[in-house]
Amino acid sequence: MTWGRWALALLCAAACAHLLAEVDQLAVASGQRYDSVAAARTAGLFADGWIPDVLPAAAGPLVESHDLDSGARCARAVFPKAQRSALVHALLEYGYDLFRGEALPSQDTCPFPVNELRAPGERFRNSDGSSAFELFAFVGEDIVVLWSQSAP
Repeated sequence: MTWGRWALALLCAAACAHLLAEVDQLAVASGQRYDSVAAARTAGLFADGWIPDVLPAAAGPLVESHDLDSGARCARAVFPKAQRSALVHALLEYGYDLFRGEALPSQDTCPFPVNELRAPGERFRNSDGSSAFELFAFVGEDIVVLWSQSAP
Protein backbone atom coordinates (compact mmCIF):
# COMPACT_ATOMS: atom_id res chain seq x y z
CA MET A 1 0.00 0.00 0.00
CA THR A 2 1.36 3.42 -0.87
CA TRP A 3 1.80 6.24 1.62
CA GLY A 4 -1.25 8.06 0.18
CA ARG A 5 -3.50 5.04 0.68
CA TRP A 6 -2.27 4.64 4.27
CA ALA A 7 -3.06 8.29 4.93
CA LEU A 8 -6.50 7.91 3.38
CA ALA A 9 -7.20 4.76 5.44
CA LEU A 10 -6.07 6.54 8.62
CA LEU A 11 -8.24 9.56 7.81
CA CYS A 12 -11.26 7.32 7.22
CA ALA A 13 -10.67 5.48 10.51
CA ALA A 14 -10.43 8.77 12.40
CA ALA A 15 -13.64 10.05 10.78
CA CYS A 16 -15.48 6.84 11.69
CA ALA A 17 -14.26 7.04 15.30
CA HIS A 18 -15.44 10.66 15.51
CA LEU A 19 -18.85 9.74 14.05
CA LEU A 20 -19.24 6.85 16.51
CA ALA A 21 -18.40 9.17 19.41
CA GLU A 22 -21.08 11.62 18.25
CA VAL A 23 -23.67 8.85 17.91
CA ASP A 24 -22.76 7.60 21.40
CA GLN A 25 -23.19 11.14 22.78
CA LEU A 26 -26.61 11.39 21.12
CA ALA A 27 -27.63 8.19 22.90
CA VAL A 28 -26.70 9.75 26.24
CA ALA A 29 -28.26 13.20 25.87
CA SER A 30 -31.35 14.43 24.15
CA GLY A 31 -32.97 17.82 24.09
CA GLN A 32 -34.95 20.48 22.36
CA ARG A 33 -34.70 24.21 21.58
CA TYR A 34 -37.70 26.53 21.71
CA ASP A 35 -37.64 30.07 20.37
CA SER A 36 -40.12 31.32 22.94
CA VAL A 37 -41.89 30.41 26.15
CA ALA A 38 -45.13 30.20 24.16
CA ALA A 39 -43.58 27.59 21.84
CA ALA A 40 -42.31 25.59 24.82
CA ARG A 41 -45.72 25.77 26.48
CA THR A 42 -47.46 24.63 23.29
CA ALA A 43 -45.06 21.68 23.02
CA GLY A 44 -45.90 20.67 26.62
CA LEU A 45 -42.46 21.35 28.10
CA PHE A 46 -43.86 22.62 31.40
CA ALA A 47 -46.44 19.82 31.78
CA ASP A 48 -44.43 17.53 34.07
CA GLY A 49 -43.35 20.40 36.33
CA TRP A 50 -39.59 19.97 36.41
CA ILE A 51 -39.31 23.27 34.55
CA PRO A 52 -41.62 25.67 36.36
CA ASP A 53 -43.90 27.69 34.12
CA VAL A 54 -42.64 30.97 35.59
CA LEU A 55 -40.43 32.31 32.82
CA PRO A 56 -41.28 35.78 31.49
CA ALA A 57 -43.24 35.67 28.23
CA ALA A 58 -40.36 37.50 26.51
CA ALA A 59 -37.82 34.83 27.54
CA GLY A 60 -36.15 32.89 24.79
CA PRO A 61 -34.59 31.00 23.38
CA LEU A 62 -35.22 28.17 25.84
CA VAL A 63 -33.09 25.02 25.52
CA GLU A 64 -33.71 21.84 27.50
CA SER A 65 -31.56 18.76 27.68
CA HIS A 66 -31.79 15.46 29.51
CA ASP A 67 -29.46 12.55 30.09
CA LEU A 68 -31.14 9.36 28.92
CA ASP A 69 -29.05 7.19 31.25
CA SER A 70 -29.48 9.01 34.56
CA GLY A 71 -32.67 10.98 33.95
CA ALA A 72 -30.89 14.22 34.91
CA ARG A 73 -32.39 17.24 33.20
CA CYS A 74 -31.46 20.84 32.61
CA ALA A 75 -32.76 23.91 30.84
CA ARG A 76 -31.45 27.37 30.05
CA ALA A 77 -33.28 30.50 28.99
CA VAL A 78 -32.35 34.08 28.29
CA PHE A 79 -34.72 36.77 29.55
CA PRO A 80 -34.89 40.58 29.53
CA LYS A 81 -32.79 42.04 32.38
CA ALA A 82 -35.70 44.23 33.46
CA GLN A 83 -37.72 41.08 34.33
CA ARG A 84 -35.12 39.53 36.64
CA SER A 85 -36.79 40.48 39.93
CA ALA A 86 -40.17 39.22 38.67
CA LEU A 87 -38.57 35.89 37.75
CA VAL A 88 -36.91 35.55 41.16
CA HIS A 89 -40.25 36.33 42.84
CA ALA A 90 -42.03 33.76 40.63
CA LEU A 91 -39.49 31.06 41.55
CA LEU A 92 -40.00 31.81 45.25
CA GLU A 93 -43.79 31.66 44.80
CA TYR A 94 -43.45 28.35 42.94
CA GLY A 95 -41.68 26.82 45.94
CA TYR A 96 -38.01 27.42 45.33
CA ASP A 97 -35.92 28.64 48.28
CA LEU A 98 -32.69 30.57 48.21
CA PHE A 99 -29.87 28.04 48.36
CA ARG A 100 -27.41 28.95 51.05
CA GLY A 101 -25.13 25.94 50.67
CA GLU A 102 -21.51 26.36 49.73
CA ALA A 103 -21.94 25.09 46.19
CA LEU A 104 -24.78 23.90 44.05
CA PRO A 105 -24.81 20.22 43.11
CA SER A 106 -23.20 19.25 39.85
CA GLN A 107 -24.91 19.95 36.58
CA ASP A 108 -22.44 17.85 34.58
CA THR A 109 -25.09 16.62 32.17
CA CYS A 110 -25.98 20.17 31.12
CA PRO A 111 -24.46 21.22 27.80
CA PHE A 112 -24.41 24.87 28.91
CA PRO A 113 -21.29 26.84 29.87
CA VAL A 114 -20.56 26.09 33.53
CA ASN A 115 -18.84 29.46 33.92
CA GLU A 116 -22.26 31.11 33.63
CA LEU A 117 -23.14 29.57 37.00
CA ARG A 118 -20.10 31.19 38.58
CA ALA A 119 -21.25 34.67 37.57
CA PRO A 120 -23.03 36.90 40.09
CA GLY A 121 -26.54 35.68 40.64
CA GLU A 122 -28.85 33.86 42.99
CA ARG A 123 -29.06 30.12 43.54
CA PHE A 124 -32.24 28.25 44.44
CA ARG A 125 -33.38 24.78 45.46
CA ASN A 126 -36.82 23.20 45.34
CA SER A 127 -37.36 19.89 47.09
CA ASP A 128 -40.51 17.78 47.17
CA GLY A 129 -39.59 16.80 50.71
CA SER A 130 -37.29 13.94 49.81
CA SER A 131 -33.64 14.18 48.93
CA ALA A 132 -34.24 11.78 46.04
CA PHE A 133 -35.51 14.50 43.73
CA GLU A 134 -34.47 18.10 44.02
CA LEU A 135 -34.61 20.90 41.50
CA PHE A 136 -32.02 23.65 41.34
CA ALA A 137 -31.95 27.03 39.64
CA PHE A 138 -29.46 29.77 38.98
CA VAL A 139 -30.68 33.23 38.02
CA GLY A 140 -28.02 35.51 36.61
CA GLU A 141 -28.35 38.96 35.17
CA ASP A 142 -30.26 37.78 32.10
CA ILE A 143 -30.10 33.96 32.12
CA VAL A 144 -31.74 31.24 34.13
CA VAL A 145 -30.47 27.67 34.33
CA LEU A 146 -32.65 24.97 35.92
CA TRP A 147 -31.61 21.39 36.55
CA SER A 148 -32.26 18.16 38.39
CA GLN A 149 -29.88 15.31 39.06
CA SER A 150 -32.47 12.60 38.51
CA ALA A 151 -35.85 12.09 36.91
CA PRO A 152 -39.03 12.96 38.84
